[in-house]
Amino acid sequence: MDAGPHRAARPHVPRLLSRSALRYAWLALGTAAFVACGPAEKKGQPPRVGSAAPSAVPGPAPLPTCPGTGHWEACTVFDRLERAGLAPQRGDTVRFAFLKIAGQTWRIGTATIHAFRYRDSLARHADFVALDSLHARPRGDTLTMWPGTPTVLVNDNLLAILLSDNAHQVERVSLALTAGPPPKAPSAAPK
Repeated sequence: MDAGPHRAARPHVPRLLSRSALRYAWLALGTAAFVACGPAEKKGQPPRVGSAAPSAVPGPAPLPTCPGTGHWEACTVFDRLERAGLAPQRGDTVRFAFLKIAGQTWRIGTATIHAFRYRDSLARHADFVALDSLHARPRGDTLTMWPGTPTVLVNDNLLAILLSDNAHQVERVSLALTAGPPPKAPSAAPK
């Protein structure tokens, strides 16, 4: 019989999978994924064949351990800057006439930090009160000029002069060095 003028002939398109076959394929795939990942191993049972034992994930090398004096040391300055993601590069020893002790220079990108570690916070305070902290120079001194904008940072026995024109960098260094003194190591229990 002729389909007539009102019905257009539909071309036959073969289906690759029926809907029920497609559902079973997804179900099989989900089951395979569950079996492969499976629940965690039970204690006392050997691991399944093909499962990997947990292994240590390699990470960055640990930083050298600093003495836990509770005060700033060269290694604790480095540690704080490194942990803040600032990649400090140790420079030369520096001495300024208006400070009683020599310091250590650190480079962080385009910034420079001069870090002075005093024997205690009282010795640091004696040098700090004589400074114009806005310009990082002795009060009344108009000759000392810095190659960048100075920021004076103090924390416990540390006095640092940061030279940077980058506000974001100044904030990061300030947070790293003024977040509190290094922790003191717990004392050994008496025997």
